Amino acid sequence: MHAHRFSIAEALRFGWRTTTGNAAFFAGLGILLLAILLVLGAVAELVETYSEVWGLLVALVSLIVGIVLEVGIIVISLRYCDGSRGTTADLFIHYPLGPQYFISRTIYSFLVLVGLVILIVPGVILALVFQFCGYHIVDEGVGVVESFRRSAETTKGARWRLFIFFMLLLLINVAGFLCLVVGLLLTVPATLLAYTYAFRQLQARESGA
Repeated sequence: MHAHRFSIAEALRFGWRTTTGNAAFFAGLGILLLAILLVLGAVAELVETYSEVWGLLVALVSLIVGIVLEVGIIVISLRYCDGSRGTTADLFIHYPLGPQYFISRTIYSFLVLVGLVILIVPGVILALVFQFCGYHIVDEGVGVVESFRRSAETTKGARWRLFIFFMLLLLINVAGFLCLVVGLLLTVPATLLAYTYAFRQLQARESGA
């Protein structure tokens, strides 16, 4: 097998098995995240009626909270892929990684957007090549520039396979949404864990493990 290939079926099985085996934790986590987002949205709507300045302040707080939660979600998924368990506390305690993560994801989004505007295909290619930049920052603590180099190396030789994988994950979540939305409580963590597992597979084969 090519050093940079990974098993889509194995990743999907891992995601589903881990989610169903820890259904209470992931359901609770999903409800907590939804509650946080709803509260922030309600507060933002409320304060905007009184002051634009307060509205901007709440928007900034929402952005910061969102970044911290994204980092925490990646940490939790990596823990499960490494054979341990994530905790609710992991959502919040890894905030020092937030600034680097935010910068890398902002640059990534900008590059992909520009590529899509230019001719669509360049945007797709950039998305595939650099999709793991945030993961490398959270997992390895590398800098922004290094995170892009590491992602390009990790995805090398597996980019179109990753594209097919991503489309499958998207379809799974669409199916979850169609199941009265409640299905997303299972499909979102299952696909996230599958995606993270694929990252771990590619990392291992990249290093020759």
